[in-house]
Amino acid sequence: MIADKKQNLMNFVPALRSGEWSDIGKRPYMEDTHICIGDLARKFNYDELSEEAVSFYGVFDGHEGKSAAQFVRDRLPRVIVEMLTFLWSLRRWSKVILETDAAF
Repeated sequence: MIADKKQNLMNFVPALRSGEWSDIGKRPYMEDTHICIGDLARKFNYDELSEEAVSFYGVFDGHEGKSAAQFVRDRLPRVIVEMLTFLWSLRRWSKVILETDAAF
């Protein structure tokens, strides 16, 4: 399965290309931040999460300061990947339990 994923990623051609740009506007300082991650699972070394690349894009508005926006930008992607990994693991265990029960 891992070898198949690596081969798929080597042949991966995105259907949608992306980029990023920000503009400070009329304010003297930037309070907003953003993130663009082309392959979320790969960035956090969770290669078994998906056979396909899953991208993550976020825009975080720094209402009254940039620290909250930066905090969420820096932590939310990993929390999402860990949550999905946990759910994937639960689904896998559920399947194993159901298959074992059916075999009995």
